Amino acid sequence: MINNAGAGVYGPLNELNEEDIVRIINLNYIAPILLTKGFLNDLARERGCVVNVISLAAHIPIPWLGIYTSTKAALANITDSLRIELKPLGIRVIGVYPGYMRTNFFSNTIASPTASRARENPMGPVLDPAYVAREIANKVDNPNFNGDVVPGTAYRIASVFARPLYPLIRYYVGRWFSRKYRDIINYGE
Repeated sequence: MINNAGAGVYGPLNELNEEDIVRIINLNYIAPILLTKGFLNDLARERGCVVNVISLAAHIPIPWLGIYTSTKAALANITDSLRIELKPLGIRVIGVYPGYMRTNFFSNTIASPTASRARENPMGPVLDPAYVAREIANKVDNPNFNGDVVPGTAYRIASVFARPLYPLIRYYVGRWFSRKYRDIINYGE
C-alpha cells in the first residue's frame, strides 16, 4: 500500500485559510493513518508493506510551508512508530523522503496572496519521478528492507546532516528567507 497523496498550503500563517489548513492536515497526515488502519487485516494476511511518501522537508524548516512540513514531520513520526508496531504482524513500513521532484506539486499548492507574488526556486536538484518510483520499487521488492529511502545522492547526503545540524540549518534558512522575501512580507503593518 502506497500513501502518496499530498498537497501544500504556501504562505505566511496569517494569510492562510483555516479550511485549507485543515484540508492539508487531513490529506497529508490523517488520511494515510486511516487508510493504513483500514487495510491492516489485509496487510497482515498478505505480509504486506506500507509505503508512506513523506518529504525531506519533514526535517527542514521551510518558512511559508510550515503546515506542509509539520504534516510531513508528523507522518515521519507515525511511520517510525508503525514500523516497530506492525513488524510482529509481518507488515513492513517504509518511509520515503524525496526532495524536489518534477511534478505539479507547486502548481497544485494553495498559495496565499503574498506567496503568489513569490517565485518558487528549488533548493536542490530536481528528481525525475520515474527514478524515485524505481527506488521505491527496489525497496518494496526486497523482503528484508524495513526502513527509510532517500532518493538521490545529494538528498541522501543532506538527510544525514539535517538532524544533527538542525539549529544551523534553521538559522541559515531563516536568514536566506528573510533576505529573499523581506520586500513582499506583510504581517498587517
